[in-house]
Amino acid sequence: MKTVAFTIALVFTLIQSQMLFAQSRKPAAFGREEYIEVEKNVKLHVIDLGEGQPVVLIHGWPLNNEMYEYQYQYLVEKGFRVIGISLRGFGKSDRPYGKYDFDTFSDDIKVVLEKLKIENATLGGFSMGSAVVLHYVTKYNSAHISKLAVFGATGPSWKQREGYPFGITEQGAKDLIKQTKTNRE
Repeated sequence: MKTVAFTIALVFTLIQSQMLFAQSRKPAAFGREEYIEVEKNVKLHVIDLGEGQPVVLIHGWPLNNEMYEYQYQYLVEKGFRVIGISLRGFGKSDRPYGKYDFDTFSDDIKVVLEKLKIENATLGGFSMGSAVVLHYVTKYNSAHISKLAVFGATGPSWKQREGYPFGITEQGAKDLIKQTKTNRE
């Protein structure tokens, strides 16, 4: 009888101690979401790390938010909160049917910044992402943003045209688009 009572008491103590430790532990993710819904049935993958002044990073084409892997670590160590957003159609973000243009990307960024309650952020973009962030600050009058950074910025056009002999030819652009439909890698 003593053995049964002792076993019951031991089991009860173990269960109670597990509940005590489980309740006092801080969640590792600090309650931050990995996916943010920007419109019905469309979620973007977001990396949200660190504390402090926010830095929001937008990737280039055809990359995703993982392109900033080393920058995340560096910025967090320097005391920043760093947020990487994979635009729709890229990385782990949803790929809904519909438009994939600078207006749509800007709208998505605005929703993410609002849902994360981001203010006075530095917004940075690489390559195509630089064009996206320029469009965002123009469309939304720099809402949520205090600084802008562009890396490997894209020009106003990547195609040659009259008076602008730089970039890819019209045929080269058509070939590239065709290649993305048949041999994307």
